[in-house]
Amino acid sequence: MKTKVIIIIIGIVVVGGGVWLWRSTGKDDQRTANQQDEASQQSQLSNNTQTQDQASPQPTTENNPSTTPAQPTYQTPGPTYQTPGPSYQTPYETPYATPYQTPYATPEPPSKSFSVTCDDSACTASSISVSTGTKVTLTISVKTTNVYPGGLELRGGGVNSGTISPGSSKSVTFTANNNFTLNAFWPQSGVQKSAHVDVVVN
Repeated sequence: MKTKVIIIIIGIVVVGGGVWLWRSTGKDDQRTANQQDEASQQSQLSNNTQTQDQASPQPTTENNPSTTPAQPTYQTPGPTYQTPGPSYQTPYETPYATPYQTPYATPEPPSKSFSVTCDDSACTASSISVSTGTKVTLTISVKTTNVYPGGLELRGGGVNSGTISPGSSKSVTFTANNNFTLNAFWPQSGVQKSAHVDVVVN
């Protein structure tokens, strides 16, 4: 009798476990099917949303006047720093030296020397003749006879011999540019005598 009871209990347990396993498996399959349906619906909904977004025009500032335009941004300019560049210096060019020109030497004027002998009455070689610009050296001698004791002085044309005592002589130098006459004078009284020398410039 006990053995039959045990067998019945075991049978009930086996049948109950099979029923429970079948229900559990059915629930898992149903849950998986439900999850797949939800995923499919979400995917379809997402595709529809993207299609609508692409078809619907996006609102812009130009089409939608209610949109507030962006405010301009003002930027305070800061100080401008300029990096100094390299300094270029023009190379110094040595100017061409003006060739030295030796000035032409001024030619010396021609020169001549003359000698005359005078007393109160006359001078031997009473005239001399030279070209213009000639440097003349004239030596004047005074005789010891027919002469005032104070001697003679010959002057004229800017030339002055000064006092020449009897028996003495003096030389005067001048440049002959014009005709003139050297007249004889007594030095102390200034009396003019007849002796003279004419300077003739050609």
